[in-house]
Amino acid sequence: MNTLTKTSKSKNDINTNLLNDIITSGLSANASIDEIKTRVRDVFKMFVNHADFDDDTLFTDLGTNSLTVVEMLSKLERHSGIKIDIRQITCSLSVTDLAYHIQLVTRGEKQNTINLSTECILTDEIRPQNSYTIQPEQCHNIFLTGSTGFLGAYLIRSLIKQHNNENITIYCHVRAENQQKAMERIINNMQFFHCWDEKFRDKIVAIPGDLKKPRLGIEDNLYSKLCNTIDAIYHNGAILNFLFSYNQLKQTNVNGTIECLRFACTGNPKYFHYVFSYSVYDNPSHFDKIGLETDPLISSDGYFLGYSETKWVAEKLVLEAASRGLRVAIYRPGEITASVKENIWKLEDMISRTIVGCIQMNAAPDIDVNLPLTPVDYVSDAIIYISRRARAIGKCFNIINKKTTNFKTICELTKKAGYTLEILPYTEWIKNLVTYTFEENALSILSRLFTDKRKVGEGLIERYGNRQASIDTSNTDALLEGSGISCPPIVEKTFHNYLKLFSQMGYISETV
Repeated sequence: MNTLTKTSKSKNDINTNLLNDIITSGLSANASIDEIKTRVRDVFKMFVNHADFDDDTLFTDLGTNSLTVVEMLSKLERHSGIKIDIRQITCSLSVTDLAYHIQLVTRGEKQNTINLSTECILTDEIRPQNSYTIQPEQCHNIFLTGSTGFLGAYLIRSLIKQHNNENITIYCHVRAENQQKAMERIINNMQFFHCWDEKFRDKIVAIPGDLKKPRLGIEDNLYSKLCNTIDAIYHNGAILNFLFSYNQLKQTNVNGTIECLRFACTGNPKYFHYVFSYSVYDNPSHFDKIGLETDPLISSDGYFLGYSETKWVAEKLVLEAASRGLRVAIYRPGEITASVKENIWKLEDMISRTIVGCIQMNAAPDIDVNLPLTPVDYVSDAIIYISRRARAIGKCFNIINKKTTNFKTICELTKKAGYTLEILPYTEWIKNLVTYTFEENALSILSRLFTDKRKVGEGLIERYGNRQASIDTSNTDALLEGSGISCPPIVEKTFHNYLKLFSQMGYISETV
């Protein structure tokens, strides 16, 4: 579940003058909470039009997305004279909580930090109630979260194809009003990524729900039935957001995982396959080391993203459930890119936005960063193949392209394709990037990641450059041996196809 959308002219630009009138005067350090609430409430109204909300309604529940959130906070920041960094906001994005956050900022007070270790609490009743009676390869009733995402489309296809002529039913959990709309979302998503085959229809059952809600938002009778029907869960659903803090992602990424674990343990015990990311190694405890698949991930200190923090906590919860008898396997993909064959990729991740953003500004940073660009079909095929082996249970698997692509190579291939790129010193490139609006540059919305001030040696470039962990794939290699599944290298033709796709989708111009 990814909330970064294609950069386009915001529908809210027509409200800019009115918004300026509301927040042109700065807030003083003595501003009352009621005054600040009024200011925040008025700004909310400019972005959600006529939608009804109260002071405790989450802004993200009002039909907004990450782009809208950043636009709203940026305008508040620009016109009120207050530094409002979304990645430093630990409260929820409601009028009440955001107003109290702003009050702390105006007074120069610090927020309380979160001890992630205290978040790793799994209630005692979440444990298998019965004994397992089947092996992983005998699982035919599958429950999948994140069904309408990039990887989700390919996981559905891989599940069906690897079961060959065996009976399989995939219960796809989808946020939708009803089953019909849920099924439409599944099909439309798979069609977009060229994964759909009409023969798949009879093997898919759409399950309307919501990871943020108790019992996954599934109707009570259906939930009870599924508890005794499902054999295996593939928990792939999450909000992948580079800007939100831990608290803003917790409800979906952490609490949603808890609800999935509760579901896995209720009724028939279910095999639990948890899809995470290699960003688990993105903290100082792994710098300059080998990121082992067997690493216990003791430290949560120093993660760059709130997303990584939520996934660290979620993985700890999954491992706790495993210690209570739940049969678990964990998968950590690299930077997921378009399939080499279908070559379909949305502008929803850091890599695609960086490529497009650099082309849009005709400049790229002079950095030495290695990127494990990992085609999505390899990720899905590897996860499904491994998950059907009994040897996978209790282990973690890094599903990653070991043949990394250096950013300098990306720049060379981009120029070779006919695009103009001036290679600039990193600090100069950042100064250029922050001058662009969200409408002008696809990477502008993520500019705070590059301007973020961290300890020396812990910045974004160091983390993905000379201090990045070398990722171990021993478990993955062992279980994929003889399968015929391997990660294809990202060669010149593949990369040029990516650029052609971005051009066809209107993100960049065609080369002459």
